Amino acid sequence: MKSELVTVRCKCGLTAQIPAGGKRLCACGKWLTAEETVPVELEPVEAAPAGGPGWPRIEGDLSAIERLNDGYRRICKELNKVIVGQQTVIEELLIAIFARGHCLLVGVPGLAKTLLIRTLADALNLSFSRIQFTPDLMPSDITGTDLIQEDPATGRRTMVFAPGPIFSA
Repeated sequence: MKSELVTVRCKCGLTAQIPAGGKRLCACGKWLTAEETVPVELEPVEAAPAGGPGWPRIEGDLSAIERLNDGYRRICKELNKVIVGQQTVIEELLIAIFARGHCLLVGVPGLAKTLLIRTLADALNLSFSRIQFTPDLMPSDITGTDLIQEDPATGRRTMVFAPGPIFSA
């Protein structure tokens, strides 16, 4: 059963739709409720021309932010079940993930770097594999290499690709 939405205007001038009895955070940082604010009637908005650019609606933006916040809190909750006392590292790791960026975890042994990533992979239902880097590690040790393989029955030699750990699933 859907609750009725009330359109309200904040003191900063933005309008938002709030479920009856609910509340929503305005872009200015003020919490809006249907009971404390004055409902407004919005004029119908003309549809954007087909294929033309249209401004994103604030309702869609707020919904996306709420979904992102919900995902952030759920992932943090799962990580905090295993990782203790690394809130800054967890926050920065999730910022990198949500920004579709990269993250390099550097530290002395015993800081739970591998455990953090393994737990994150489990929380997101992803696969996890680890490569131990050493000073003598070669690129082919990671990506794989071609090997000569001889067929004992025919004596014929063929090149066979042996995938490295980067191909692990």
